[in-house]
Amino acid sequence: MPSDERMFAGSDGDTENSDDETISKEDVAQFWDRYYSDTVAELREFGLSAVEVDHSDIVTWSPDLADDLITHPSETMDLLRRGLVYAADYPDSKPEIRISGKPNRVSIRDLRDEHMGELVTLRGVISQASEVKVQMDKAVFECKMCSTFSEIHQYKADELAEPKECDSCGWKTPHAIVEEMCETSDVQHLRIQESPDELRAGETPEYIDTEVYGDLCHRVSPGDRITVIGTVRLEKGLDSRQASLRLDTNNIEPRETDIDSVELDTEDKERIREESDRDDIEDALVESFAPSIYGYETEKRALLYQMFGAPLKKLADGTEKRGDIHILLCGDPGTAKSQLIEYAHEVAPRSVHTSAKNATGVGLTASAEQDDFGDSTEWTIKPGALPMADKGLIGVDELDKTGREERGALHEALEQQKVSYSKAGKTGQFRARCSLLAAANPSEGRFDEHMGIVEQVDLEPALMSRFDLIFPVYDKPDEEFDSELGDHILDSVREAQGDKEDVVAPEYPPEFLRKYISYARRNVEPALTDEAHDKLREWWVSLRQEGDNPDAVPATPRQLEAAERLAEASARVRLKDEITENDAERAIGILMSSLLRVGRDPETGEFDIDVIESGTTQTQRERVRSIEQVVEQLTKEGSAPIDEVVDVCISEEIATEDEVYEWIDSQKRQGEAMEPTKGEVRLV
Repeated sequence: MPSDERMFAGSDGDTENSDDETISKEDVAQFWDRYYSDTVAELREFGLSAVEVDHSDIVTWSPDLADDLITHPSETMDLLRRGLVYAADYPDSKPEIRISGKPNRVSIRDLRDEHMGELVTLRGVISQASEVKVQMDKAVFECKMCSTFSEIHQYKADELAEPKECDSCGWKTPHAIVEEMCETSDVQHLRIQESPDELRAGETPEYIDTEVYGDLCHRVSPGDRITVIGTVRLEKGLDSRQASLRLDTNNIEPRETDIDSVELDTEDKERIREESDRDDIEDALVESFAPSIYGYETEKRALLYQMFGAPLKKLADGTEKRGDIHILLCGDPGTAKSQLIEYAHEVAPRSVHTSAKNATGVGLTASAEQDDFGDSTEWTIKPGALPMADKGLIGVDELDKTGREERGALHEALEQQKVSYSKAGKTGQFRARCSLLAAANPSEGRFDEHMGIVEQVDLEPALMSRFDLIFPVYDKPDEEFDSELGDHILDSVREAQGDKEDVVAPEYPPEFLRKYISYARRNVEPALTDEAHDKLREWWVSLRQEGDNPDAVPATPRQLEAAERLAEASARVRLKDEITENDAERAIGILMSSLLRVGRDPETGEFDIDVIESGTTQTQRERVRSIEQVVEQLTKEGSAPIDEVVDVCISEEIATEDEVYEWIDSQKRQGEAMEPTKGEVRLV
C-alpha cells in the first residue's frame, strides 16, 4: 500500500467521504480545511507542537477512518498528521495529533489481549505521578580522534546507547556526547487506578501504568480524576511469556466537571423529573434509605441531605465557601451507626469508606512510597482516602480511634477542604472537597444523657465543631419501641425467606437513589429567595438571644452557614431552582434536632454552643473562676489547704467535692497548680 494512502471497505453513502475506497493525505487535508481551518491557519503562521481533534468529527467525515483510528492508531494518526501538514503547507512541522472525545471506552479491569494495539478511552484516578524528567530521544556523539559526529536513536529508558566505533576512522575509544545537538523530550510516569465509585462491593481497584510526553507532562496530579486516551501495549522490558499491559497515552484530561461516574440515559432523566413532582418525594426517598434499619427518620433525612449537598460557592473576594455537609453519629454500641455509613457509601454516587481503627494518617491523607514505579526508585506521593473522595462522600467508622496525625489532617480537610503533605522532601496539597460522615463511640461504653457530649467522646472540641450536625444515638429500653423493632427485625428475615412482603423492600432501589442524587448534583444549583433569607436570619438571631446568661453564646455563624447548606440540599431533593421558606424550615428543623441534643448546657438546660466549640460551658468556666478565687483567698504562705477550699466551695454552692478535686487534677496536669505538701494546693 502506498505510504500516503489507507484502504477502506467503503461506507453507506451517508458521509462526506463515502465514495472513496482509498484516502490519501490530500483527502485528509480537505478534512482539516473543513473542520479545523483555524488550526490549519495557526500551524501555518505560528507552528504548533500538538493539535487536538475530536473523534466525533472524524466519525462524521468518514466512519471508516474513525474505525481505522481504533484498530490501527499509529498509522492513522500519522496519516492525519501528514494531511494537516499538507493542508498548512508546512512540511517541516511534526505536530502531535491528540484525540479527544470518548472513542472505544473500556474499563481498566476489562482490558484484555483483544485490546492489544487498539486505541481505547479509560477513566480513573491518578494514584501516583513521578517527577518530570528529560529523556534522550536522539543522542549525538563526537569522535575524540577525528571529530566525526554520529547520531544514535535511543530506545532504552535505563541505558544510553553509544557508538562502538567511529564510522570514519574506526576509533573505539568512548565518544563524547554533544548535548546541544541531541534531541530530548519531557517524560512523566503515571499510574492510573480505577475510581472508587466505579467499584462494586469487595473489589480491589486495578491500575495501569503509562508515560506521558511533552505538553502532557504536569497536566494532572495524584488524586485527579481523569479521562485518558491511548494505545494498549505490552509492558516494556518483556523477558517472559507473561506481561502486564501498559498504555501509550495520546491525550489526558482532568474530569473537573464530572460529578461522578453514574450514567443517565433519556429514560432515567424523564423518570427522575417525574418523581420529583411528587408532593411526598422527600419522605419517599427517606423511607427508601436503609429500610432494613428501623427508626432514625431524622438521621436518615440528614444523611439524604448530605448526599445531595450544596454547590461550592466562590465569593466576590476570591474565597470559597464549602457546600459539603459534615455529619457525626455518636452512639451506644449496636445502634446501627456503621450500617448507616455503609448504606450511604452504597447510595452516594461517589464515595470512599474506611475505618479509622485500621487507617493510618497517611491512609487518610497521603503517603510517600519508594518502589520501582517509573523505572526508578524515587519517592512518589500517593493520595489517601480524603483526596480520593474529592467531590464525593467519605465514610469513616470509629472516628474516635484515630490518632493525633489523622485528626490534624481532618481539621484542615473539613474546613479548608484540602490536605497538605510534607513527606520525603516533597511538599504540596491535595484537594479534599468531600462530605464526611463519621461514627464514634462513647469513651465509657455508653452515653450519659446528663453529661456533655465532648466529655464522653474522645475527640477534640475543635474537631467536633467542624461538623454541621451531630446526632447522639442512645440505646434505651422502651417496651413499645422495642416491640416494634423486634417485629421489624424478625419480619425482615421472613421477607428474605419469602414468607412476608413489603417489610424492607424500598420503593426506590439504591441504584435509582444514586441516579436521582447524581442528576440533582449535576443540574440543580438553587438560588436563595428573599423569604428563605429572612427565615434563616430571623431564626439565627432569635437563637442567639436565648438564655438568661449574657456571657453564654447559644450559636455562632457556623450554625447559620450549616442551615443555609441544608436548605439548599432540601431544594435539590425536589430539583427546584429556588430555596423556598419551606426549605429553610426543613433545614432549621434538622439543625435544631441536633442542637437540642448536643448544644445545651447539661446543668442549666440553656443553649450554649461552647459545649461543642470549646468543650467547656459558660457554667463550667464560671465555676473554675470561682474555685480559683477561693484558693487565692485561702492562700497562706504560698498555698491553701485543700480541705478548706472544699468546705468553702460546698458551703457557697460553688462546686462539689468531686468537682474541686477534678479542677485541682486538671490544673496540675496543665502546670497551672502544684501540691507542695500533702493536702495543700498552690497556684503557679
